[in-house]
Amino acid sequence: MGGAFCARCGRRQPPGQWATTCVHCGYPLPVTRWVAHPPAGAPRGPRTVRRRPYAGPPTYRGRPPTWGFPTVAWRRATVSNSDGVAEPSRFLLRLAGWLAVLTALACLAGTVAEFLRWMLMLRGRTEVLPASAVAASDLFVTVAAAVAASAAVVTVVVAVPVLVRTHRAAERRIGYGASRPSAAVLARLIVPGWNLYGAGQVLAEIDGRLGNPDGATADADRPRPGRLVIVWWCAWVVNGLLVLITMARAFGGSLQAVADTVELHIAVNAAATVVAALSAAVLWRFARLLGRPDPLTGGWRVAPPAPTRGGQPPTVSTAPGMDDIGASSDQATAAARSSGAQPEPAAGPAATVVTPIPSGASSLASP
Repeated sequence: MGGAFCARCGRRQPPGQWATTCVHCGYPLPVTRWVAHPPAGAPRGPRTVRRRPYAGPPTYRGRPPTWGFPTVAWRRATVSNSDGVAEPSRFLLRLAGWLAVLTALACLAGTVAEFLRWMLMLRGRTEVLPASAVAASDLFVTVAAAVAASAAVVTVVVAVPVLVRTHRAAERRIGYGASRPSAAVLARLIVPGWNLYGAGQVLAEIDGRLGNPDGATADADRPRPGRLVIVWWCAWVVNGLLVLITMARAFGGSLQAVADTVELHIAVNAAATVVAALSAAVLWRFARLLGRPDPLTGGWRVAPPAPTRGGQPPTVSTAPGMDDIGASSDQATAAARSSGAQPEPAAGPAATVVTPIPSGASSLASP
């Protein structure tokens, strides 16, 4: 190393050269390694800790975290309505299902009416149509469309509020709190455009939580709906896309655009018939699942304790050797009452007090 002395010849090595042997005699030079240590007894300075700025409490992006232990262990045996939300009515679900059946029949009539109009259009290419047939076809289409629209509106008015309450009840059924406020569930059901995805999401969550036979272990974030709800969701999306295509094609002013619009109306009414029929089946399924007993309790109910008043009086058994004491005490009490030293007991049943007496106490009583 540069500047070191050789242990054999004692010569200093030329500076600036890093060698392991002496340049004069070739003897190995000692290797020196410098290690920095604080001086002994010197106080060490405080460690510099870089503090990050406070970013507020932790957030989970508007939803509860999915990690941690499940809440099954802390769930009560019976589901209580502690949040004050009204229980969904199974009667309203069934009523909405029957209204959906009426809507399906009206949409089916509209499909037939649009098909007859299309047949008249095909005849009109080669012959002159009678005015009465055209007027009857227009009246049939108008009446069927009005009845279908009215039935659909009534069905939505009845079904949407009860579906919002059913969504909350399905969450309570598996022991979870409200994952979405009622306004968010309502918006997913009625906002046009958004409800193509939101309505299917709400119905899938309801069916996934109510339809699971083991509701306590159901996945609240990713419920698995049944096939009926999946088929309904597909039909619902197809119907919405057909409505958008029909509205876009209706802006054309040519005869071909009018003919295409009639054909699209046939497809829209047919899809609406399928959606309404499937909606009735889904609503009836929810009503049936709500009537199923709680998976944790299995239909058992805890009975209140039996009443203690109005029954048979309690039986007091005396210990061995206490019969003589009871007889002598009754004679002494009767003698005291006859002499006036002890007042008569008040009317009504008196409390019976039993005091345990140790064995051998009967020898203390005198007959």
